[in-house]
Amino acid sequence: MSRIWMSQVIDAIADLGRNYLERPSSKSPLKAAKRLCDDLLSDRGEASGTALARELVDRYLAMDEADQDGFIDLLASDYSYAADKLQNAASAYAQNPGDDTYRVLRNAVESPRQELLRRINV
Repeated sequence: MSRIWMSQVIDAIADLGRNYLERPSSKSPLKAAKRLCDDLLSDRGEASGTALARELVDRYLAMDEADQDGFIDLLASDYSYAADKLQNAASAYAQNPGDDTYRVLRNAVESPRQELLRRINV
């Protein structure tokens, strides 16, 4: 029962947040999806973040198969970890293992794609 109520609350927040969004006007579904991904990873509020995630999922589901494949490729290429940061963090940790260098390494391993999927999943 509480899950249903919470789901209704989240839906209501997302619906209200949609009213405040500027919808991407790009004719390309992939460009519009990329803009939504970038907005979702930005520091917007929780209500608009929920609305952005819902809009992104709706747009993905409306894409044809080729655009869906392109979107997956976009996630793989544009939202991957930064290899240079990861290499530097790994070298720093190897030279000086400790809590500080571990935190930097842990943050370097996590890609923006992982955070994006986490926010969509909310």
